[in-house]
Amino acid sequence: MRRFYINPGNINETRAILTGPESHHLRVVLRLEAGEKIELFDGTGAIYQAVIRDIDKKEVLLQTISKQMAEECGPSVHFAQALLKGKKMDFLIQKATELGIEAIHPFTSLHCAVQPSYDKTKRWEKISIEACKQCGRPKPLSCYPVCDLSQVLKKGKSHDTKLIFWEKEKAALDLVLQTSVQSIFMLIGPEGGFSDGEVESALRQNFQPVSLGRRILRAETAAFCAMSIVQYLLGNFTHGKKSI
Repeated sequence: MRRFYINPGNINETRAILTGPESHHLRVVLRLEAGEKIELFDGTGAIYQAVIRDIDKKEVLLQTISKQMAEECGPSVHFAQALLKGKKMDFLIQKATELGIEAIHPFTSLHCAVQPSYDKTKRWEKISIEACKQCGRPKPLSCYPVCDLSQVLKKGKSHDTKLIFWEKEKAALDLVLQTSVQSIFMLIGPEGGFSDGEVESALRQNFQPVSLGRRILRAETAAFCAMSIVQYLLGNFTHGKKSI
């Protein structure tokens, strides 16, 4: 069944109106017709089954036939990533969405090869929504505006487990996550890595340094590995809830 994102204000228990790019995709690209069933999600956790009733040049009128709220899945994972070059951040937003990361916190640090030229939050939100359509996730991840390292370290205070991935550390991730946790805040550096002073700042904020093994990984590879391993250890790759 085809899946579309809809603005929460455009849907209720009985009817929905699909507009903009989603309407264009349904009408022009997929060429769906009246009477066909589709699935809608509004980014709040609500998932609807709907039937196409009428199609015109600008919008699609639908009848909603069922609604369910998605269940929460395991401990929440927030991911703080230093800005990366080119489209690597776009790639990570997409993969973080697919892997069930709750929020991403982009930041700048000493060895970042790029600095923010404009606010890309809306772009990243769109990428996350597109990834939700593909992977079946009911909510896009929360994309926060770019901040500096000192600000992102403060954000970790509301999480019971705080990790900084550092190539000079030897502590294995699976040995650190030995107790049940409610939320995790992970920190990954840029292509040039963290400076020793930045790591010391994180340690003063009670971040636990952890390793991803002997090999020096590219920043985007390290990020993808860290997200995948943490989600596996938390049991977020299973259909039920699991505490490690």
